[in-house]
Amino acid sequence: MRLKINHRTTYQYSNPVSLTPHMLRLRPRSTSHQRVEQFHLCINPTPQHTLILDSIDDSLFHRLYFDGLTDALTIETIAVVIAKESLVPNELHLFTNPVFPMSYPPQVYGGLSPFLAHIDDSEGVLALCNQVVTQVGGRIDRFLMALIQYINQQFETEYREFGWPHSPNHTLLQRKGSCRDFAWLVVACCRSMGMAARFVSGYVYDHTRLKSGGELHAWAEVYLLGYGWIGYDPSYACQVGENHIKICSGWIPELCATVEGSFIGQAISELETDVSIMPVPEVMIANSV
Repeated sequence: MRLKINHRTTYQYSNPVSLTPHMLRLRPRSTSHQRVEQFHLCINPTPQHTLILDSIDDSLFHRLYFDGLTDALTIETIAVVIAKESLVPNELHLFTNPVFPMSYPPQVYGGLSPFLAHIDDSEGVLALCNQVVTQVGGRIDRFLMALIQYINQQFETEYREFGWPHSPNHTLLQRKGSCRDFAWLVVACCRSMGMAARFVSGYVYDHTRLKSGGELHAWAEVYLLGYGWIGYDPSYACQVGENHIKICSGWIPELCATVEGSFIGQAISELETDVSIMPVPEVMIANSV
């Protein structure tokens, strides 16, 4: 599916301020799952310097340096991305290690160690994981699908536009959360079972539920031997497919903030975001951005 994403972020300041250097994680990644055809970035006020750099997960980020005072900052991106369905079936019949306990060879384990690290305030997830493992007979592939289906069916979805994910224990106790809360809960569950997992930030296309066609979204990725990083979305109870556009990933959510920066001055800031996503036929690409 070819999708066009329009994303505008606006900061309004009650008094003129000077902007510190900003880091933008807004350019979708080119991966085996998706290909970026076009990407445009517009900043107002115009930065004095703009650098395009490689992030820790090999995605690209923009580093902005500003000069002077301003009472507003607007960041707008327009991207055209081709995304495809996951090639990995729900039943991983070729999976090289289909049954718990999960293990990685030493040369792989070393590179995955940050994604296996314990998550604070997540001790409660083990009971949930053991319950799901028993239900699926110890199969790792069925565990992953059963886990996200359980969260999708048993937890209430709430829409919290800003803020970091709640701790896994908090989400378990409240039995509700946003997409990023559920994604972080899945990461904690997988790590408690010895599976490397990471937090992912991106977009989801959903024209049936969202008038704008899409929104910022979060999900989890799990590293499976023989397949690499595979995305699982508890908010939609599915493997990541053509409706998901990945921006970046990290072993902690703080590495996935779309905009990172601050200001110097005595002012109150207000943040407004707007995202729209629509399919784009191939014949329209030349005139779409």
